[in-house]
Amino acid sequence: MTRSSSDGFSLVEMLAALLVAALAISVLAGRFNPRHRMPTAADLAKRVAVDAAALGAQSTSTGTTHQLIVDVISQTINVGMVKLEVPENLTLTVKTGAELISQDSKGSILFFADGTSSGGEITLSDPSGASATVRINWITGAIQLGGPPT
Repeated sequence: MTRSSSDGFSLVEMLAALLVAALAISVLAGRFNPRHRMPTAADLAKRVAVDAAALGAQSTSTGTTHQLIVDVISQTINVGMVKLEVPENLTLTVKTGAELISQDSKGSILFFADGTSSGGEITLSDPSGASATVRINWITGAIQLGGPPT
C-alpha cells in the first residue's frame, strides 16, 4: 500500500504546529501573570513595614543604630541594605524630624539599639486617591500599617 501526500500531516508539520501553539500560550500566560503586575500602594506599604520591622529588630540585636532613608525625588526607600523602587504611578511622601532631613528630597528614620526610633510616617498613594501609610512610633519604635496619613 502506498501513501499519498494527502493522508495527513507529517511529523515535522505536527511538531511545528505544537511549537507555535506553545509559544503563543507562553506569551499570553506571561501577560496575565499576577506576579508581574505593578504593586499597589498597599502592597508596597506592607513591604516597607515588614522591612522596617526587620531593621528595628536588627538594631536591637546588634546594639547599633540603623536608618531607613526615603528619597521622594528618586522614588526610592532604602531599608538597611534593601533598596525599594517606588513605581512611577505612586506618589511617595515622608514626615520625619527636621534634623533628619539631609536634603530637600531625603528623609531618614533611625532605629536605635534600645528599641526606640526617631519616628516618622511614609505614605504611598496612587492616582485614584488610594493610599497606605506606614507609621513608626518614636517612643516604642512600633510600626503600624494604616490608611491615609494623619
